Amino acid sequence: MEQFSDIIREEDTSSLLTLEEVANMLEAHIDTIRVWADLNALPYLRMGPRGDLRFRMEDVIAFLLT
Repeated sequence: MEQFSDIIREEDTSSLLTLEEVANMLEAHIDTIRVWADLNALPYLRMGPRGDLRFRMEDVIAFLLT
């Protein structure tokens, strides 16, 4: 089965935020962002062969509003 990250077009990935970008936005440590992602409190995508975390801006905003 094809992974979701393989389906995303390259031009669509420019709107995704890195772990570091989200940590800076939320003024939180990157490990805290990882914990929130692991707890499914903050939705994320896995990208590339290393499975790097990526976040959609709208998900980060929704997280802030909850």
